[in-house]
Amino acid sequence: MVNYNLLYFDRSWLLISIWELALNRITRFIQGVLSGLVDKIRHFNKVGDFIVPAKSLMMLASTSYSNSSGTLSWTHTVDGGTDCLIVFVNFGNNGAVPVATFGAASLDCSNTFINGTTAFRTGVLFLKNPPAGSGTITITSSGANSGRGFATNWVGTQEAPFRGYSSTVAAPGASTNLTPTSAAEDVILDVLGINQVTGTPGSGQVALLSQYPSSGITISVSRKPGLAGATPMSWTFNSGAYANHFAIALKGS
Repeated sequence: MVNYNLLYFDRSWLLISIWELALNRITRFIQGVLSGLVDKIRHFNKVGDFIVPAKSLMMLASTSYSNSSGTLSWTHTVDGGTDCLIVFVNFGNNGAVPVATFGAASLDCSNTFINGTTAFRTGVLFLKNPPAGSGTITITSSGANSGRGFATNWVGTQEAPFRGYSSTVAAPGASTNLTPTSAAEDVILDVLGINQVTGTPGSGQVALLSQYPSSGITISVSRKPGLAGATPMSWTFNSGAYANHFAIALKGS
């Protein structure tokens, strides 16, 4: 006589064994996938209980610039995703520390310097998390008889965006060289203020703005990938002139 209960038991045991085998294989597959992801998330930043990818520093598409005999005021578009508005300035005639706004928001103007030899005030202003869209940048530097400004949008910046800066005044007929403190993940930004002379950026530097406007007191801006420790930034001139040179490291993640 056939024992159907035994056959049923044997078949149930077989199904359970197949299921356990499949489950073990699925488990090993998932473990392998998760193990492979470990290396891929090492470059991530941990924020609270969430893991989010680290952002790379990147300058976005929209830029703008202006020059004036007095207060600078011009329209600038902040691209979506921008987390830092960075504005480069050069003012003539021993202008005071600038006061700057984008719409109703105030820019940090502490990263500027002045030298009595050139009578220029040169530097970098910034605003964290600016509102996206079109707005007016207004910059005043009391006592200045001229102003030049260049605005850029960046993504991937830190809350305190700058690591270190360096500034100098170049003697006529030569070049200017700076080595701001930096890290390999940084982007180095510099601004050159000069009068009626053309400047050429140094090795590895990409010019973002060259000799604007074409005469009188001008502003030139460049960028370069950062190096561990410090990054050399330089300009050479086509004829003798004093120049302000200011370089700053934009901190990477």
